[in-house]
Amino acid sequence: MLAAFLNQTEKHVRNHAITLSADGLNMKSYIYKSQKKDELYIYITKKDDFTDVPQALYDSMGKEPIFVMELELSKNRPLAREDVDKVIENLNSQGFHIQMPPRAEILGDFMNQKKQHLH
Repeated sequence: MLAAFLNQTEKHVRNHAITLSADGLNMKSYIYKSQKKDELYIYITKKDDFTDVPQALYDSMGKEPIFVMELELSKNRPLAREDVDKVIENLNSQGFHIQMPPRAEILGDFMNQKKQHLH
């Protein structure tokens, strides 16, 4: 039973490019942006491999999502707009993570604050 668990864990680690570093477990991810919707991004664990992404979601991103960058995720390094723990959890459980555009009301508050500083 333990051998089967270890074998499954080893496969999971190999499939998701998880590495161990001084700051803990890291996961390699590849980020693509939508051609149709500004600020809509998808994270996947294998470059150019969208097999885990539902077809309807993939199609909603345009002809083909545009590669943006490779990113090493670590629980010790926060992301600017996403909860890194949630991103890693989604990549492990479903093979992808969607970063939605910021909500308009949040942007509106930010812009209003910015304008106040200009006066």
